[in-house]
Amino acid sequence: MTKVAIYSRVSTEDQAEAQTIETQLSACRDYCLRAGYEVVEVFKDEGVSGATALADRPKGKALLAALEARAIDRVVIYCLDRLSRDNETGVPAYNALHRLSGGHVEFVVQSFDDTIEGKLQFHIFLAIAEYERGVIRRRTSAGRRRRVERRWAHGQPRRSRSRAVDVQAVPQRSAPASYRGAVERRRCAYETRRQDVDAGAGKATALQPDLQGRGPRR
Repeated sequence: MTKVAIYSRVSTEDQAEAQTIETQLSACRDYCLRAGYEVVEVFKDEGVSGATALADRPKGKALLAALEARAIDRVVIYCLDRLSRDNETGVPAYNALHRLSGGHVEFVVQSFDDTIEGKLQFHIFLAIAEYERGVIRRRTSAGRRRRVERRWAHGQPRRSRSRAVDVQAVPQRSAPASYRGAVERRRCAYETRRQDVDAGAGKATALQPDLQGRGPRR
């Protein structure tokens, strides 16, 4: 029986769009069952961008090593954008898998042959995958921005990482006794002077002359 490895990948943006690896694996296993393949290993790259080179992915690197060791005969992938999302990394990744597997790289929902039309279709699908990645990123960024704007509109600004300080919980240092005594003495002196000024003003008012010539008012 033909020994097959399944490769699956999901990025952070894909996870935000509710795309999961389990969906891919289920379709790949059904495909292998219908074709009579034996699935000997599953390689899952989770949270890995489609623009990352296959050899730089944890499970992508392991898949290449398994092919070099002749542990598997074929590679089954759900669709091309699970392998890559642009021509820059997709073409080298596919060529490496194609060479190490003897040309036995199969996609569940797509099919590419070695004709010039098949190669053109391959590049077109990678270009579409790159476009879709850009759309997903733009939509995700817009959604985050809207959530921030809604919080501000409802009086809920973004949370600060710094902790709020409880002023009442901070111990307050009392003033020295000598300082408190000096303040009290100055306050008493001020009150005494104010009372003297008020008393003097009262006497001056009592001795004011009568404007009609009747002498000072008593």
